[in-house]
Amino acid sequence: MKEYRVRKIFPKIYFGLLVAAIAILIYTIFGLGIDRYSKKDVNYIQSFNNWKIYDEEDNYIGDYTEFSGTEKNETIILKSIFPEDVRYDCALGFYTSHYDVTVYAEGEKIYEFKADENNRIGHTAGYQINMLPDMYEYQGRELQIELSSPYGIRVLPEFYIGNMF
Repeated sequence: MKEYRVRKIFPKIYFGLLVAAIAILIYTIFGLGIDRYSKKDVNYIQSFNNWKIYDEEDNYIGDYTEFSGTEKNETIILKSIFPEDVRYDCALGFYTSHYDVTVYAEGEKIYEFKADENNRIGHTAGYQINMLPDMYEYQGRELQIELSSPYGIRVLPEFYIGNMF
């Protein structure tokens, strides 16, 4: 008789625990609110794609939206004036796929990411999220980004500026 009652109680306990776990999960997903406070300013991120494109000989190719691609091993140069109204904690971020990247501010190299000449794996730097922090000091200055790839460049990266990525 006791064994029969125990067999009936265990499924009820498991079912009750399952219902409680689902209720906690639903509350966690929908019931918890997140509130953010920043004494200085609200966090921001915005697209930054107002680049002019040039070839290696400094011949104008077109605007960012007019880019039609390059052949293998060609280098393109993107030029733009960095905005003057950025916050002190501003960064520039962009994702590249098999591009060698060099960034200059008014002719001074400030960033480089490229494949090493002795790279045994391949001829490119692979996939990379490029983050240039502390861009506040470059506000109002001309930025120049050199992109090259042994595969050719078909799509330009999306550039973002902000303080939170």
